[in-house]
Amino acid sequence: MSWMRSLALAALALALLPASVHADGSAFPEGPEQEISMVRGQPILLPPLTASREIDEVRVTIDGRAIQTDHFAPYEDLISTRRFDRLGFQLEVEHTITQEAFNFFDEEAIASASYPLVIHALPVIPRVHVYPMVVKKQTHLVGFQLRGIARGSRVMAWGHGFLGRRGRFEVPLRPRKIGDSSRTYVVPAGLQWRRHSHPHLIFSFGAPPGEVKYRFQPRGRIFTGVLRTKRNGDTAIRQTDGWKRCAWNLSEAGRPPRRASCFYLF
Repeated sequence: MSWMRSLALAALALALLPASVHADGSAFPEGPEQEISMVRGQPILLPPLTASREIDEVRVTIDGRAIQTDHFAPYEDLISTRRFDRLGFQLEVEHTITQEAFNFFDEEAIASASYPLVIHALPVIPRVHVYPMVVKKQTHLVGFQLRGIARGSRVMAWGHGFLGRRGRFEVPLRPRKIGDSSRTYVVPAGLQWRRHSHPHLIFSFGAPPGEVKYRFQPRGRIFTGVLRTKRNGDTAIRQTDGWKRCAWNLSEAGRPPRRASCFYLF
């Protein structure tokens, strides 16, 4: 049922939005020009229209194109924006969203409102490149070098398939050298693995605490890979995820974080 879907989506949106967004209703029209500013995938919640006659139907258009909503006239219109890319609505371009109220006995709208609409890309921290530091010609990992990491970004790592470690475990990282866009970590006591085996690694990268863009903390990145040793003895990480997934948090109860989209808020 339409109203049940509306309630469920609204509850999910409010539960997952940051407090600042939840408090002032970021998907509502706001500001002196009553603009709606949202990130890709964020639902839009329009305020109800008022009219001198009873409202039986509310229609919403964007740039003149009809948009399906979950609504209970004359209450708020909840608009899912997941299909906006397929509908051709571009990012960082001002669109016009219009809502019109109708009564069954009137051919013309009995109330209307229009707002500028700007859709932003979901803020995500940049990709980070991971390089292992291995004892020459040995299967002994002693640390990592990270490149492309912003100062203040948070890092956690987990490993699987190393000697003396059962199952997946958190890899201890001790910072050794920190630059503007690079960072070196050592792993106390190091990690070893059997030659010809390919231990797995998971890195979680989170935005610096307090960083906000479009009222959202940038979503974190996940890097997964396996250690592979070449015939000449050199070891490198072969990335296995292709940067396809991001994360809600840096970790979840000490485990790797729950995966999330890198493109859509919901």
